[in-house]
Amino acid sequence: MRACATVALLFLLALPTVRAVGLPLALHVGNIALPGGLSLSDVSLTCARLAFDGGAFVCPEGTLVIRTSPWGALRLPFTGRTDGAQIHVDARSFAWLGGRVGFTLDIAPGTRRLRARVTQVSLPALHALAKSLMPAQAQLAAHDLTGGTLDLELDCRLVDGAGAARIGDCAARGRLAALDLVGTHSADEATLEFDVAQRQDGAVRRWQGRVVLEAGAVYVEPGLRLGDLTPGLLLAATNGPIVADVVASRDAAGRIGVERCHLHHPGVAELAFDGDATLLPTATWRDAHLRFSTGALGRFYAVYLQPLLLGGSLGGLRADGSLEVDLHVT
Repeated sequence: MRACATVALLFLLALPTVRAVGLPLALHVGNIALPGGLSLSDVSLTCARLAFDGGAFVCPEGTLVIRTSPWGALRLPFTGRTDGAQIHVDARSFAWLGGRVGFTLDIAPGTRRLRARVTQVSLPALHALAKSLMPAQAQLAAHDLTGGTLDLELDCRLVDGAGAARIGDCAARGRLAALDLVGTHSADEATLEFDVAQRQDGAVRRWQGRVVLEAGAVYVEPGLRLGDLTPGLLLAATNGPIVADVVASRDAAGRIGVERCHLHHPGVAELAFDGDATLLPTATWRDAHLRFSTGALGRFYAVYLQPLLLGGSLGGLRADGSLEVDLHVT
């Protein structure tokens, strides 16, 4: 998709040099080199009617065809408009990796905005593409993704900073359906919904995320090491969806904090933290309220605690009963 947008932008940037108005336009490029060693071949761009409207060049009906690319063959219908300082590209829905993709791209001095919609894209095909584009990425090579589809809505801004561009406000929401993954992390017929956002508030960057495991099971290793062991958590949506809701932030000094952390695991436990907790570089709490309850202490221990205690004296405990905690820290 990035390559398609790049080619369309190159065309639109060249429009001010074209003096034909209301005439068809056709361009063909044999090969285009992209950053990262990528390339596109046999690229054709047509505009049924190039017009001049309100001080801007407009292509109300265009088509970009890429016959050879890392993404496979692509055919993108689009509309475009530029007045030299600002560019707008709207690529209507096109076929990609077994599903459909559409996006709009707006470029103005100092900022770029990308909005995209992905529907029923094949996750195994996406995973294979990512491995081919980033062969040195160990996490990609360590996993085998054999099933699933992706639906995604994305809205991100790239802001020019001192010497480099950075991601500004960005939001993504979507759904992974029938996910089958084997590797360090794994999934078995898992369906997950996610809604995550990043906001820049002055010098503070905030993240808000919500993940719902609707069906199936996932196994996640959080990265802890206990001697020679790397414990992991097995989460299964047996009694209903598992919901995790987190709000976190990072300030200019690099301090990472958590303002909200809620977990709803039916039949296992309920956890709600609201307040001001700093995780890094030093763990501190203040103005915090922690509520925890479980009516199945044995299941909570087996799912969340026992994996972290393996190899220790508490790794073989048997737990039963219920537990409630309501803690205020000021």
